[in-house]
Amino acid sequence: MKLPTCKEASQMASDALESRLPPGKRLGLRLHLWVCQACRRYVRQLRFLKRASGRAAEAMTLPGRMTLSEKARERIRKTVISNK
Repeated sequence: MKLPTCKEASQMASDALESRLPPGKRLGLRLHLWVCQACRRYVRQLRFLKRASGRAAEAMTLPGRMTLSEKARERIRKTVISNK
C-alpha cells in the first residue's frame, strides 16, 4: 500500500467529514496522519471549522439566540456571497 501524499490526505480528510471512507483509504489516511504533523493540524482545523459552522448555522435558525437585526444579517449574507 502506497502512503498518500499530503494533497491526497487532505482530500481524504475533507471527504471523511462528509461520509465514511472505505477501509483502504481510511487506513492510508491514518498512516499518513501518524507521520505528518502538518496534516494532523489540518484535520484538527477542519474539525474545528465544521463544529463552528454548525454552531453558527444553528444560532441563525433558533429564534431569540440571534442578536443581529434582520437588516444586519442580510448585509452579512450579501457580503459573504459577493466574496465567494
